[in-house]
Amino acid sequence: MVVNMNLASSMKRRILFLMLIVMKSSVFVTVSALWPMPSDYSSGEASLTIVPPLSDISSFFRMSGTRDACQTLQDAFDRYTMLTFPHKVSSLNTQTIKSQKESQTKSQTAPLWTANRLRHLVSSGSLSSPTLRGIILQVKDESEAHPQLNTDESYTLTIDVGHQGDDSIYMGHIMASTVYGALRGLETFSQLVVFDFESATYQLDAPEWGVPLMIRDVPRFPHRGLMVDTARHFLPIRTLRHTMDAMSYAKLNVLHLHLSDTESFPLQFRSRPKLWDGSYSSRERYLKQDMRWLVEHARSRGIRVVPEFDVPGHAASWCVGYPEVCPSDPTCQQPLNIATNKTFELIDDIVAECAGVIRMDGGDGDEPALFEDDFFHLGGDEVDTSCWEHDSEISAWLKDHNMSPDEGYAYFVKRVASIARKHGRRPVQWSEVFDHFKGQLHPSTVVHVWKQDTNMTEVVEFGFDALIN
Repeated sequence: MVVNMNLASSMKRRILFLMLIVMKSSVFVTVSALWPMPSDYSSGEASLTIVPPLSDISSFFRMSGTRDACQTLQDAFDRYTMLTFPHKVSSLNTQTIKSQKESQTKSQTAPLWTANRLRHLVSSGSLSSPTLRGIILQVKDESEAHPQLNTDESYTLTIDVGHQGDDSIYMGHIMASTVYGALRGLETFSQLVVFDFESATYQLDAPEWGVPLMIRDVPRFPHRGLMVDTARHFLPIRTLRHTMDAMSYAKLNVLHLHLSDTESFPLQFRSRPKLWDGSYSSRERYLKQDMRWLVEHARSRGIRVVPEFDVPGHAASWCVGYPEVCPSDPTCQQPLNIATNKTFELIDDIVAECAGVIRMDGGDGDEPALFEDDFFHLGGDEVDTSCWEHDSEISAWLKDHNMSPDEGYAYFVKRVASIARKHGRRPVQWSEVFDHFKGQLHPSTVVHVWKQDTNMTEVVEFGFDALIN
């Protein structure tokens, strides 16, 4: 469901995110539908036969000119060739099999579907519609750096007459400013193609989408995400990879990984090797290399990975390996212990290692960032401070610092947000943090709204960017 926030235009710019769980059913969604619908398009009425690459699997998609595609696009060409043309046909239709074989016998080295061959098939009546021979991509910036919030994902897809006005053969073009815009264009094209089993041919999905065709698309929201809770429900890396594949089909571009909670802490940290002692079991864990593999898989599909380590509540699993950062009462282990610097040192180490700074034996080590995204989610929701009041050490600390428990909560969330900023990350915190402290928060904070009683208008009026859960 898409909810249209009826806000002033300046407020709309502050709303970054729409989290969608897309449930497709053949009863309600036809196989021909584009998802999501492009922002602007025009379509003719003519049908179009699409000629799959029969001799070279990657020949259908290519860059303009003679240069090779960057590795991200080359991999995407291979992937979208398989996605767009899943049926291994050996002819344009069943009536032309014999003539194709005769043509192949005469010249085994010649491409099966040359321009002359296609013109012959059209003029002879073997094909009832013009044909599309390929898609040419033109990308302004082929940087393969990880996408961020402000990455341009816009693209233009056109299919029109090619070959000096020959109306029997069409060419397609995708123009994009970035590699990630090009990926969105490839996805759109793949959704336009349908297979006709009667003629054993691929077709543009007419009459809804005919030629000439122009699609100009730019996402309405720069942050379109799916949250996956791997702390409460451990999921293998291969499952997360499959999830990201599905996300790319719907053009979702953020995987929000909820990586720690009361139930478990599954991720390896070199600087804090006992953290994953809080995992469900020794088999339900993620190596750092597993996570890097996942983040690279995401990048190759234009998806950002935003990690969440929820503090100070939802953190009892931290107590297994590092009990000193939790209240002393074993029946009341969260929120984390605000009265000791060890808590904040542990959080600092987590953020630092995620950002690519490893502290080992008092020194810094060189290691790539575990998560490349600018956003770092610090949770902050559902904090019950009664444990602090019942813990003698923490209650004494609050008294010494002239803080109420709620003021201690404010101190905690603001301090951990400053740790994220120190390591070049932008803090994201749940809506309770804003509900409690509003304008006291640093202006770089992103407010993640999940509660109906949080006033979204108020969030953006304070100048904060907002995510809608």
